[in-house]
Amino acid sequence: MLPERFDNLLIRIGNPTLEHPVFYKCPVAIRFEIGGETPVYSDASLLRDTVVNSQYIGASLQRAKAIYSSLPQPPNLLRIDTHPNEDGPGYGNGLDLSVLQNLVSLPHEQREQQINDGDEQYMVLQLYWDLCKIDFSPELLLREIIKADLGGISSLVSSVYFANTEEVYLYHIYDDRGADLVAERKETLWPIYHNFNQWILDCDRKEIDKLFAT
Repeated sequence: MLPERFDNLLIRIGNPTLEHPVFYKCPVAIRFEIGGETPVYSDASLLRDTVVNSQYIGASLQRAKAIYSSLPQPPNLLRIDTHPNEDGPGYGNGLDLSVLQNLVSLPHEQREQQINDGDEQYMVLQLYWDLCKIDFSPELLLREIIKADLGGISSLVSSVYFANTEEVYLYHIYDDRGADLVAERKETLWPIYHNFNQWILDCDRKEIDKLFAT
């Protein structure tokens, strides 16, 4: 069962309830800046700060794809969390069956989970895919994650998790700004730490460098 495989991975990476921010809740973790230095909005438009710069989307996508392509093995498990009670029919916030079919395919399995966050309670529907059973190309989904907080499909913000249950890692692009990569063992992440060191977020660099120096 895909949910159980994912749960076991979460236990092994040290974050059994998938708390956020993922980087700060896992002992072996790297946080990357995805957005880079390209301006988010177009300077050429009279509607500045409302028209997204396509070059920013492209540059962010290239970083997200570069890290994805360098993972020790391709992800074999995908999870997308949705909120089915929000914004009408479907999976919530515009994530309906046709959107899923275009980005991935229909989910192979799903599981509902009641979340208690202080005085607030809400339902999360977890959608799962076995990526070994479909012809999956990540570019469309990566692009939509990056666009999600910039007028795109808002339910994809901080809700998509790429995992490999053999190498025991989790790749979480939370939005256009950044991505967390966590694993059971730091040896799994060492090549990526070395090859993409210049993209590590400066505010977390000291902690990450300390991890990989020991």
